[in-house]
Amino acid sequence: AHVPAPRQRREPIDRRRRFFCDTLTPLYYTKSYALLAPEHRLRYNQLTGILSNELILRLETQFVDRALAAVTRDSGVNADLLDTVRQFRDDEVRHAESWRRLNRLSEPAWYRGDCSRLVRVPPVLDWIAMVMVRYPAACPVIFWMQLSQEEHSIEISRRCLRLPADALEPRYAAVYGAHLRDEVRHVQVDCHLIERFYAAQSATGRLATAGVFRWLLANCFLKPVRSTIRVLEVLTSEFPE
Repeated sequence: AHVPAPRQRREPIDRRRRFFCDTLTPLYYTKSYALLAPEHRLRYNQLTGILSNELILRLETQFVDRALAAVTRDSGVNADLLDTVRQFRDDEVRHAESWRRLNRLSEPAWYRGDCSRLVRVPPVLDWIAMVMVRYPAACPVIFWMQLSQEEHSIEISRRCLRLPADALEPRYAAVYGAHLRDEVRHVQVDCHLIERFYAAQSATGRLATAGVFRWLLANCFLKPVRSTIRVLEVLTSEFPE
């Protein structure tokens, strides 16, 4: 069923509350985290939540939407799947506006324009990704990436929504709840797209896709990279101590 985007008031975000679940933040698993004062941990949590918004927004607007647009132009896709993909794209437009508005409410001075403040992606990876999403039949790794990131988004929402009601900022909670409902359905659509584009590849093609997928996960998603460092740079600029 279609889930409308949550309505968000325009008052400033409640900075006394978390934007994210602490167990989703990289620094939580280091010895340094225990040395931080409560205000440092809270701000680090909020910055990581804002970074997550930026990352999801970037994936949904620059990569997922373009891959889905390419699917709608594929003459081999049946009518039922096409209708589902079009709904998927509509959902992503709503999601993007929710993440964009959250960040503008969280840091108005940072997000007056449509920009990224925390996400840092090497230009060559950006270029490679843009090429891949234009040709999903030749490079269906994009659908595996969609599936993994949507499963990750589901886990983000579930963990955040398990926090006590008074711990999580209410507008963040509303967006996580709406996003969770849509992402559960999107995972099913991804499975159909994988069946259509990946399963149709030759054995050699599937091996190549699997190799690219493993490399992307290992080097871009499973360990802290530039964006994580950028969050720490902002944190230390706000708290020089």
